[in-house]
Amino acid sequence: MANQTKQTFVESVCQLLSNHKNFVLVKFAKTPHQKLEALRKSLKNKAKFQVIKNTLLTKAFDKMGENNAPLQVFKKKALPLKETTALLLLENDWSDGLKIFYEFADKEQTLSFKTGLIDETSYSSEEIVTLAKLPSRTQLVASLLGSLKSPTVHLVFALKNPLQKLTYILKIKSSATN
Repeated sequence: MANQTKQTFVESVCQLLSNHKNFVLVKFAKTPHQKLEALRKSLKNKAKFQVIKNTLLTKAFDKMGENNAPLQVFKKKALPLKETTALLLLENDWSDGLKIFYEFADKEQTLSFKTGLIDETSYSSEEIVTLAKLPSRTQLVASLLGSLKSPTVHLVFALKNPLQKLTYILKIKSSATN
Protein backbone atom coordinates (compact mmCIF):
# COMPACT_ATOMS: atom_id res chain seq x y z
CA MET A 1 0.00 0.00 0.00
CA ALA A 2 1.39 3.40 -1.01
CA ASN A 3 2.03 6.07 1.57
CA GLN A 4 -0.85 8.58 1.70
CA THR A 5 1.60 11.50 1.98
CA LYS A 6 3.34 10.44 -1.22
CA GLN A 7 0.02 10.00 -3.03
CA THR A 8 -1.04 13.49 -1.97
CA PHE A 9 2.29 14.89 -3.13
CA VAL A 10 1.95 13.19 -6.53
CA GLU A 11 -1.55 14.69 -6.84
CA SER A 12 -0.18 18.15 -6.05
CA VAL A 13 2.57 17.73 -8.66
CA CYS A 14 -0.07 16.66 -11.21
CA GLN A 15 -2.05 19.79 -10.35
CA LEU A 16 1.05 21.98 -10.78
CA LEU A 17 1.85 20.38 -14.13
CA SER A 18 -1.70 20.86 -15.37
CA ASN A 19 -1.59 24.55 -14.34
CA HIS A 20 1.86 25.14 -15.88
CA LYS A 21 2.09 23.68 -19.39
CA ASN A 22 5.70 24.87 -19.74
CA PHE A 23 8.27 23.30 -17.44
CA VAL A 24 11.93 22.37 -17.30
CA LEU A 25 13.67 19.68 -15.29
CA VAL A 26 16.74 21.04 -13.53
CA LYS A 27 19.79 19.43 -11.93
CA PHE A 28 20.85 21.03 -8.65
CA ALA A 29 23.67 18.88 -7.23
CA LYS A 30 25.28 20.24 -4.05
CA THR A 31 23.64 23.65 -4.31
CA PRO A 32 23.49 25.38 -0.90
CA HIS A 33 20.05 26.08 0.53
CA GLN A 34 20.71 29.84 0.63
CA LYS A 35 21.41 29.83 -3.12
CA LEU A 36 18.17 27.95 -3.83
CA GLU A 37 16.22 30.45 -1.75
CA ALA A 38 17.89 33.33 -3.61
CA LEU A 39 16.90 31.63 -6.87
CA ARG A 40 13.29 31.28 -5.73
CA LYS A 41 13.24 34.95 -4.77
CA SER A 42 14.60 36.05 -8.16
CA LEU A 43 12.06 33.85 -9.98
CA LYS A 44 9.13 35.38 -8.11
CA ASN A 45 6.09 35.93 -10.42
CA LYS A 46 8.03 34.53 -13.42
CA ALA A 47 8.41 30.85 -12.50
CA LYS A 48 8.16 28.39 -9.63
CA PHE A 49 11.06 26.22 -8.48
CA GLN A 50 10.17 22.94 -6.73
CA VAL A 51 12.59 20.24 -5.59
CA ILE A 52 11.09 16.80 -6.17
CA LYS A 53 12.04 13.13 -5.87
CA ASN A 54 12.64 11.41 -9.19
CA THR A 55 10.31 8.50 -8.38
CA LEU A 56 7.43 10.78 -7.42
CA LEU A 57 7.91 12.93 -10.51
CA THR A 58 7.93 9.79 -12.67
CA LYS A 59 4.65 8.67 -11.08
CA ALA A 60 3.13 12.11 -11.78
CA PHE A 61 4.25 11.92 -15.42
CA ASP A 62 2.77 8.42 -15.72
CA LYS A 63 -0.51 9.60 -14.25
CA MET A 64 -0.77 12.69 -16.46
CA GLY A 65 0.68 11.17 -19.63
CA GLU A 66 -2.32 8.94 -20.29
CA ASN A 67 -4.28 11.73 -22.00
CA ASN A 68 -1.42 14.06 -22.96
CA ALA A 69 0.46 13.25 -26.20
CA PRO A 70 3.25 15.89 -25.80
CA LEU A 71 3.90 14.62 -22.26
CA GLN A 72 4.16 11.05 -23.55
CA VAL A 73 6.82 12.14 -26.06
CA PHE A 74 8.59 14.06 -23.29
CA LYS A 75 8.56 11.00 -21.01
CA LYS A 76 10.32 8.90 -23.66
CA LYS A 77 13.14 11.47 -23.84
CA ALA A 78 13.43 12.34 -20.14
CA LEU A 79 12.91 9.04 -18.31
CA PRO A 80 14.52 7.42 -16.41
CA LEU A 81 15.53 10.37 -14.27
CA LYS A 82 18.97 10.35 -12.71
CA GLU A 83 20.70 12.70 -10.27
CA THR A 84 18.86 15.28 -8.20
CA THR A 85 15.90 16.90 -9.92
CA ALA A 86 13.92 20.07 -9.46
CA LEU A 87 10.95 21.25 -11.44
CA LEU A 88 11.06 24.76 -12.93
CA LEU A 89 7.42 25.63 -13.67
CA LEU A 90 7.23 28.51 -16.14
CA GLU A 91 4.40 30.96 -16.66
CA ASN A 92 2.78 31.51 -20.09
CA ASP A 93 5.51 33.99 -21.05
CA TRP A 94 8.20 31.43 -20.32
CA SER A 95 11.14 33.41 -21.73
CA ASP A 96 11.54 35.65 -18.67
CA GLY A 97 11.64 32.80 -16.16
CA LEU A 98 13.97 30.75 -18.34
CA LYS A 99 16.35 33.68 -18.77
CA ILE A 100 16.42 34.42 -15.02
CA PHE A 101 17.23 30.79 -14.22
CA TYR A 102 19.89 30.61 -16.96
CA GLU A 103 21.66 33.74 -15.67
CA PHE A 104 21.52 32.42 -12.10
CA ALA A 105 22.82 28.99 -13.19
CA ASP A 106 25.61 30.65 -15.14
CA LYS A 107 26.90 32.15 -11.87
CA GLU A 108 26.11 29.07 -9.74
CA GLN A 109 27.79 26.16 -11.54
CA THR A 110 25.92 23.51 -9.49
CA LEU A 111 22.66 24.26 -11.36
CA SER A 112 21.98 23.10 -14.91
CA PHE A 113 19.16 22.21 -17.28
CA LYS A 114 18.23 18.57 -17.90
CA THR A 115 15.31 18.65 -20.32
CA GLY A 116 12.04 20.51 -20.72
CA LEU A 117 8.60 20.75 -22.28
CA ILE A 118 7.87 24.21 -23.66
CA ASP A 119 4.88 25.00 -25.89
CA GLU A 120 4.16 21.26 -26.19
CA THR A 121 7.64 20.57 -27.61
CA SER A 122 10.35 18.55 -25.85
CA TYR A 123 13.78 20.17 -25.67
CA SER A 124 17.20 18.88 -24.64
CA SER A 125 19.42 20.79 -22.23
CA GLU A 126 21.41 22.40 -25.07
CA GLU A 127 18.23 23.54 -26.83
CA ILE A 128 16.89 25.03 -23.59
CA VAL A 129 20.12 26.99 -23.13
CA THR A 130 19.67 28.32 -26.67
CA LEU A 131 16.08 29.34 -25.86
CA ALA A 132 17.21 31.02 -22.63
CA LYS A 133 19.75 33.13 -24.52
CA LEU A 134 17.11 34.52 -26.89
CA PRO A 135 15.72 37.99 -26.16
CA SER A 136 12.38 38.05 -24.38
CA ARG A 137 9.12 38.74 -26.19
CA THR A 138 9.01 42.27 -24.74
CA GLN A 139 12.51 43.04 -26.04
CA LEU A 140 11.63 41.72 -29.49
CA VAL A 141 8.45 43.80 -29.67
CA ALA A 142 10.37 46.92 -28.59
CA SER A 143 13.04 46.25 -31.19
CA LEU A 144 10.42 45.74 -33.90
CA LEU A 145 8.59 48.95 -32.98
CA GLY A 146 11.88 50.86 -32.95
CA SER A 147 12.80 49.61 -36.39
CA LEU A 148 9.33 50.45 -37.71
CA LYS A 149 9.55 53.96 -36.28
CA SER A 150 13.12 54.54 -37.48
CA PRO A 151 12.37 55.19 -41.19
CA THR A 152 9.74 57.77 -40.23
CA VAL A 153 12.21 59.60 -37.99
CA HIS A 154 14.87 59.59 -40.71
CA LEU A 155 12.37 60.90 -43.27
CA VAL A 156 11.30 63.77 -41.01
CA PHE A 157 14.95 64.65 -40.32
CA ALA A 158 15.81 64.53 -44.03
CA LEU A 159 12.88 66.80 -44.89
CA LYS A 160 13.67 69.20 -42.05
CA ASN A 161 17.41 69.39 -42.64
CA PRO A 162 17.43 71.50 -45.87
CA LEU A 163 15.02 73.98 -44.28
CA GLN A 164 17.29 74.27 -41.23
CA LYS A 165 20.29 74.93 -43.47
CA LEU A 166 18.37 77.58 -45.43
CA THR A 167 17.24 79.26 -42.19
CA TYR A 168 20.82 79.25 -40.87
CA ILE A 169 22.21 80.78 -44.10
CA LEU A 170 19.50 83.49 -44.17
CA LYS A 171 20.21 84.31 -40.54
CA ILE A 172 23.94 84.71 -41.24
CA LYS A 173 23.28 86.87 -44.31
CA SER A 174 20.85 89.10 -42.44
CA SER A 175 23.30 89.63 -39.55
CA ALA A 176 26.14 90.36 -42.02
CA THR A 177 24.14 93.10 -43.75
CA ASN A 178 23.32 94.86 -40.50
